[in-house]
Amino acid sequence: MTADRLAAAPQKRLWRLSLVTRYALFVSTVVACTLTLNLFVGAIFATEDQRLLVARAQYEQARRVADRIEQFVAGALRQMDAISMAGADQESREQQRLDGLKLMRQAAVIVDLRQARADGRETLALSRLARDRMDSGIDLSREPAFVKAMADGIYIGPVFFFRETEPRIELAVRSQAQPPHISIVTLNLTFIWELVADMKVGAEGRAYIATSAGRLIAHPDLRYVLRDTQLEGGGDDEHKDGDPLRGVLRTDVEGRRVLSVSAPVAGLGWLVYVDLPQSEAFTPIIWSLARSGMAGVGALALALLASIMVSRRMAAPIMALRDGAALIGEGRLDHRIAVDRADEIGALGSEFNKMAARLEDARAVLDARVAERTAELSRSRDDAVRQREAAEAARHAAERATEEKTRFLAVVGHDIRTPVAALVGVVGLLDRTRMSEHDRRLIAMAASSGEALVELINSILDLSRIEADAEIVDTRDFEPADLATAAAEMIRSDAARKNLALRVECDASASTPLLSDPVKINRIILNLLRNAVTFTDAGEIRLSLRVEAQSSSAATLIVVVKDTGVGVHPDDHARIFEDFAQIEPKRAGGGVGLGLAICKRLASLLGGTLTLESALGAGSTFTLRVPVALASSSDRTSQLHSGEAELAVLVVDDDALNLEVTSGICRRLGHQTMTASGGGGALELIRTHRFDAILLDMHMDGMDGAELATELARQSRDAAPALIGLTADTSPDTLRRFRAAGVTTVLSKPVAMQALGKALTRVAPTGAEPDVHALDGGSVIDRSFIEDRRDMLGGERLRQLATLFHAASADLMIGVSTAAMAEDRAGVSRACHQLASAASAIGLGLLYREACRLERESVRSSEAELRAGVAALGDICRRTRAELDRYLADEITDEATA
Repeated sequence: MTADRLAAAPQKRLWRLSLVTRYALFVSTVVACTLTLNLFVGAIFATEDQRLLVARAQYEQARRVADRIEQFVAGALRQMDAISMAGADQESREQQRLDGLKLMRQAAVIVDLRQARADGRETLALSRLARDRMDSGIDLSREPAFVKAMADGIYIGPVFFFRETEPRIELAVRSQAQPPHISIVTLNLTFIWELVADMKVGAEGRAYIATSAGRLIAHPDLRYVLRDTQLEGGGDDEHKDGDPLRGVLRTDVEGRRVLSVSAPVAGLGWLVYVDLPQSEAFTPIIWSLARSGMAGVGALALALLASIMVSRRMAAPIMALRDGAALIGEGRLDHRIAVDRADEIGALGSEFNKMAARLEDARAVLDARVAERTAELSRSRDDAVRQREAAEAARHAAERATEEKTRFLAVVGHDIRTPVAALVGVVGLLDRTRMSEHDRRLIAMAASSGEALVELINSILDLSRIEADAEIVDTRDFEPADLATAAAEMIRSDAARKNLALRVECDASASTPLLSDPVKINRIILNLLRNAVTFTDAGEIRLSLRVEAQSSSAATLIVVVKDTGVGVHPDDHARIFEDFAQIEPKRAGGGVGLGLAICKRLASLLGGTLTLESALGAGSTFTLRVPVALASSSDRTSQLHSGEAELAVLVVDDDALNLEVTSGICRRLGHQTMTASGGGGALELIRTHRFDAILLDMHMDGMDGAELATELARQSRDAAPALIGLTADTSPDTLRRFRAAGVTTVLSKPVAMQALGKALTRVAPTGAEPDVHALDGGSVIDRSFIEDRRDMLGGERLRQLATLFHAASADLMIGVSTAAMAEDRAGVSRACHQLASAASAIGLGLLYREACRLERESVRSSEAELRAGVAALGDICRRTRAELDRYLADEITDEATA
């Protein structure tokens, strides 16, 4: 018998058995369907009845609250109408004032009361928050309350929130006297909170009030009102097309499914909602359905039991045949089916018994033939499996260890670097001039330790990226001489603290434009210089560069860092490039032994080599050889000052953030740069130093840029420095003042690197309009601008500038708010200018635009407009700081995964 026939035999037996079983199943199915249909129809009608009953009770509660609010508003309107009936003479107005005061004493909900003549001039103003006014003559003719009341006789305004927490509404009534008067009152609506808070709606129900647009104005939980919550579905949109006594099932502001019923408040456009959780509203129906369902299940069980009993009596012989065939199919070929019947079922049982006997004989023969081969294959397979499992286990363990280490280093490094960088920035901002010598020493120790920790974290991140094969070569144009000079300047202060001479030697070939990855080459040079400073106690450190041409388009960049330090024993030359290798573990500032390992790996990534020549006590010489290509493009930022002599530049600005950015650009352009934080400091430096160019900020405390330029012209010597103006205020008046002071080259903030490079190149007067780099004022962060700053100054420097901006912007916003409270409009303008200048330095477009706008409008705007503008600027400043933090966090993540 073939395999297909063996597989088909059980199916035939099951099919014949199912013919009998179908009878029992049919009976059970009919009973189940009948019970289910009955339960379903009953549930529909019962649920609808319960819904109508609960909704009607909720609607009565909502209607009572709506009636109380309507009565309250109507009473307020009647009282307003009563006090506005007096005439326009002085005695009547005094009586109106007394009546108004009496009304405000009787009605604590009235916050203020104003009256105006038919021409819109205010005659009376009473308030709980401000001084009373009589015959002030303030023009109210354009206020919506006055216009609507004059036209319609009555005005009911929308709900608004005073100080974001107290709901209020404005009412206006036109008097019947001639000429007519308009009375306007502002009501405190906190009493409606008490209405909804005191209302009991079931066990967990809620009552609340919203406008027709769906804005929540009263709720037992005040948090939802303070968040300016908008109801799901937009207010009465989901209620207006249905029966209010039937209710609506929806999700409330707390995320619960509720049965919601609303009642309108006539004349105000409000809706009083009463919500009851769906589970609570339909609990009685659920229990009723549960009892009916349990009864139906019992009846179904009885029907099924009866059907099974009948089917078993009919199917006993077939079940015996099925069980026997199943045993034979499982391999028990010695089993025989006992079916003592003379019909077709008995014949089928005999055939199954014959088949089992033949299969038993065939299996005995096959077992003998297969046993030997099976044993051999089993032994081979077991050996191979063991070897493969051992190899796989070792490989997975190694991969997991590497992945876990890399992930740990990356995650921990990122999580630590941000607060440490912020800590270093904050320490750097401390005013140390007022500290004692002991405190200054402690601050210096903290700053040094913080910088060392930042360097350690950077090394960990570098190592994690390299081990994860996430480092790629970013080829671009650069000049090796500029690269070496910039790297040496970053290390020079550390060398000076140890009285070490740091020399940079670049031959003529080092000025050749090259193509490679300058960022990675710079990292190698910095690590080698830091290593040299750490392990050199006296003497000098020498950095030399040269380029050896290999062909017309290829060359080799050779960088040599030589020191007079402690040296390295020849036996340790190979080990010193391993991870965490330390020749002198106890040396202060020696790090954890990652710097040289990272240098070695970066050199290999660039296709180059890093070698060491050293002996104990004889210093060390590290030689980096990197294959590079000769650059053919001359359009490079670093060549902006090509062909010009290195200039001595003084940057004058009273904003620390702008000082950092502008001086960084000048240094990047290859110029020697000093900074002064105001006009007085600039004059002191000019007396003792000679400068080729001076960059002047226009708006500074004390002496501004134009006044400083005039003073410099008065003190001018034979070779006066070139003056370049920097300002975010490009108004004609500012340009005229600059030119009158002799400043004919003016650049607009934010300062673009290329524009500043051109201005320093031509240091002669131009008389041109300012070179403007327009920020994207519609974006919180101008990403193209801030990425240019990052490429120009480096990611770590950008994060330090961001920390400086956080501190400066917080102080400036305090200054703006304080000046606005004191009605010091000049102070508001000055602080806004400083804030706009700081924002422009790192590309914060929206804050820059709004600070400039408030600076312009602060002089002519009203008090309310000024305070609203200050509040809006504060919100934008907080939003900008949060967005800047997210941007820098994303940059850190990208650096780890790139």
